[in-house]
Amino acid sequence: MKRQTHPLMMVGLYFLVLCTLSLPVVNFAVAQDSEIPGIPDDAIQYDRMGMTPNHQMEQIMAGTMHVYRYQHVTMLMTCSQNMVMNMTSDAQVRNRIVGLDIEADQPFQLSVHMMTAPPTGIQTMQRTLNTYWGLEPNATLQLRIQLRLHINESALNAELGRQVNLEQLRWMYWNQARNQWETVDSSIDANGYLVCETNHLSTWTVAEVESTSLLGLSTELLIAVVGIGAIAIVGVVIVMRRR
Repeated sequence: MKRQTHPLMMVGLYFLVLCTLSLPVVNFAVAQDSEIPGIPDDAIQYDRMGMTPNHQMEQIMAGTMHVYRYQHVTMLMTCSQNMVMNMTSDAQVRNRIVGLDIEADQPFQLSVHMMTAPPTGIQTMQRTLNTYWGLEPNATLQLRIQLRLHINESALNAELGRQVNLEQLRWMYWNQARNQWETVDSSIDANGYLVCETNHLSTWTVAEVESTSLLGLSTELLIAVVGIGAIAIVGVVIVMRRR
């Protein structure tokens, strides 16, 4: 005798399918972790691989890394407060893995715009990696921020058509008051990210910056050495004249 399916069971199955299809595409597994160095096991991963984000609104819960995989761009976002990211990336931006680790004194919204050229009115920096970041919070905040960009040397060399000097790579921001780019101390960590620390968000880029130091001394130390030398010379001259 053939068993008939109860109508209520069919309705229940149909409702379950609809709910499943309407859920956001979130990958809680870490099967693709090998592609993104240095992310924790509890990172929440969102698959947006078919999307070039254009004012894409993302909710980020405090204290947990959120990984957003867009087409050609991956964002690693961690914040001490709940925040909203308004994410836009130009279609020409290629193969960038960027991390922001933010300590803030209140919840806020952050507009992120990834570009291949700086905004109007900002000077184009020489020997960049063809990527600029417009980072604009919607409030005045007390911030401590770590910026990270994953450096794949062979991929960058092929993309830019030149040999990138990793030792010269620096994070830089546009100083509106001085109308110039400012270099920030940067280093490459064990996971291959170029890292810097800052307390503000504005327009940023990464570029190869030739050292202006002499004999490996920092600019500040070089100034101090020159100053001490000048004082010593003046002292010798005064003593010689008294004789």
